Amino acid sequence: MRIDSAVGLVDRSRFPGAPFGRDFSADNLRTILVRNRFEGAILFQTLGGEDEARWLLEVAGEAPWVAAVVLDEGVTASGGAVRGRRLEAGADLPRRAAEVLARGETCVVRFRPGAAREMGELPPGPVVVEALGWPGFGGEAEFRGWCAEIEILAERPETAIGVSNLIDGAGAGRWDATTYRPWVQFALDRFGEDRLLFGSGWPRCSAGGTWKESLAAFTQALGAQTMETREKILGGNAVRQFGLRAAATLAAAR
Repeated sequence: MRIDSAVGLVDRSRFPGAPFGRDFSADNLRTILVRNRFEGAILFQTLGGEDEARWLLEVAGEAPWVAAVVLDEGVTASGGAVRGRRLEAGADLPRRAAEVLARGETCVVRFRPGAAREMGELPPGPVVVEALGWPGFGGEAEFRGWCAEIEILAERPETAIGVSNLIDGAGAGRWDATTYRPWVQFALDRFGEDRLLFGSGWPRCSAGGTWKESLAAFTQALGAQTMETREKILGGNAVRQFGLRAAATLAAAR
């Protein structure tokens, strides 16, 4: 089954401060997923805070295609749909991650340069590095430094890496898959086909293109793969890493 492992929603009537020029609703997302033969998606907070968290959980309760919700660290809202927490890499990360993992949730870590060693000290349990570690897709020096940290991150067998938000900074219609190919290929080589997760980054990706263009940038950067490998990366790995509900439940929602 196919799962978009990193999406958000925007409702400006509820949250006037949302940094987008229009709404990005659950209905919009469901239409996109069905059109592209995806069974579900994992919702992340876009703005942060308790009100948004409760709203996302309401959406999840009404939409069986919402496979999971990932809330920000420190948000107290809870529910059966919550399968992960997003943590900023930094002070005391192993202790903070241990609290999340003890609840049976997945840690999604917003990585920062220099934090690879610290992440190697995390307690046992599922961890996802968010958005390839948020590289700037810059020149050779940045790429070499990023590769060195990816090498360290990949040593922890329970850590996976999300590949999302590739086209965010490209500008509308200006993305080029060759920009991302070295980064995606290196992540695939080090983490392997069982620890790579696709995420569109919608709606943030709309600054660079459509949801479908975000998928195209990823698949073109990934290159030719077997059907089995593609299905793992496009959903199967997310099901395992986040402990998602039965595939049949999501498939029935299409």
